[in-house]
Amino acid sequence: MRRGAAGPSGWPRRRGSPEQRTVTGPSCQFRSYAGVVQQPSDAGYEAALVAVPEQLWREIEDSLAVLPASTAGNEWKGGHETRPGVHHFPYIQYSPGVELLRTQLDRSGVLLPYDWVHWHGRSTHTDADSLRRAPVADAVRYLVGLLRNERFNEGALDAELRVGGVAAALGNTSA
Repeated sequence: MRRGAAGPSGWPRRRGSPEQRTVTGPSCQFRSYAGVVQQPSDAGYEAALVAVPEQLWREIEDSLAVLPASTAGNEWKGGHETRPGVHHFPYIQYSPGVELLRTQLDRSGVLLPYDWVHWHGRSTHTDADSLRRAPVADAVRYLVGLLRNERFNEGALDAELRVGGVAAALGNTSA
């Protein structure tokens, strides 16, 4: 490794302003969320919700009605040793109903990207009741963050489906 390419511990060091920071290192160069993604305002989320076609809202509401039965079909797979010393990483296979809901949410156009990792609402809206009372934009941010989190934390969506967070957030957005 070239001297100065990384910090003293070998981790990539950061350069630039906090608003648009570039991370450099031996095998990476990318810009952080703060520099790339424009943070949507509450009005931006509300406008996206209004733009969802009525037919798609009906489909989402139909999926929401059968959501408890759909989560019963979620199944953890993997997690076993395939040969000595080699383990298959556990993953969740979502039921067709949950996959349909994910597709419908994606088609809706309301899942606007934002810096979900640093969103203050992750500590504010911790249960279904708080999501029902949350501003509509926060309910959408919760859904975006949850679906992004699923990419890094297998089963995060399943856990929130089971405690009612997804149903509460969707109920808030369609009200």
